[in-house]
Amino acid sequence: MASIKADEITKILRAQIANYEQAVAVEEVGTVISVGDGIARVYGLEKAMSGEMLAFPHDVFGIALNLEEDQVGAVLLGEYTLVQEGDTGGARIVLEKALALKPDLARTNFFYARILKEEGKYVDAIARLRNALAQYPRDRVVRNEVGRILFLQKKYSEAVAEFSQTLSIDPEDLQAHYNLMLCYSGLGDEVRANEHKERYLRFKADESAQAITGPYRQAHPEDNNERQPIHEHVSVALNPPPKSVGKRNAAPSPVTGNQPGGSH
Repeated sequence: MASIKADEITKILRAQIANYEQAVAVEEVGTVISVGDGIARVYGLEKAMSGEMLAFPHDVFGIALNLEEDQVGAVLLGEYTLVQEGDTGGARIVLEKALALKPDLARTNFFYARILKEEGKYVDAIARLRNALAQYPRDRVVRNEVGRILFLQKKYSEAVAEFSQTLSIDPEDLQAHYNLMLCYSGLGDEVRANEHKERYLRFKADESAQAITGPYRQAHPEDNNERQPIHEHVSVALNPPPKSVGKRNAAPSPVTGNQPGGSH
């Protein structure tokens, strides 16, 4: 058997280190919903892990720490005052970098479309949203966004078709019913507009319910846990230990004595 020399192993390792290239890829793009005291809360980073580095506009970076159900809390590093909610200019830079790495990334196209929508570039925005829908045709959020832009263009019939697609996925989608109410009003069909108005009001959450049920949920955390969309159950042992069995005493002998009707 041929022996492997230590200097040969060293030479191979050095060659691999010299040729090593570290590439940073953008996996997801989120939206900053609030910033304060160096802490940013970001929506849309479903795959973020604790301790992962996040890139913000203006070359500001952050570390993901607090992972919640629908948002991520990140500590900002550097000039965090440059990061502002609704900074579409800064968001555009990050999104364009992500699109350069992966042009068909659905989430990036969705948020880029929202920037184009704010700029009034409706045709380009819909093209980006169609890209996302080609990958996720049953995404209600993207479908509603397309319908909303068509409504802003006063293309009411086309908007109705998009929102109807949303209702085929979820018949109780509030945004679809609300926008269909507006679209049918624009078409002069008040009967259908009122139908969707009634459904919107029917499915709309009662804002007073939180205050009414709050004291009970605070006093019964188990019930409050069950009402959460994602919750945890405490595990129990699958094989409980057998009950201890002791030696049974012999049955007592019947007592004889003076019984009514008995012998004496």
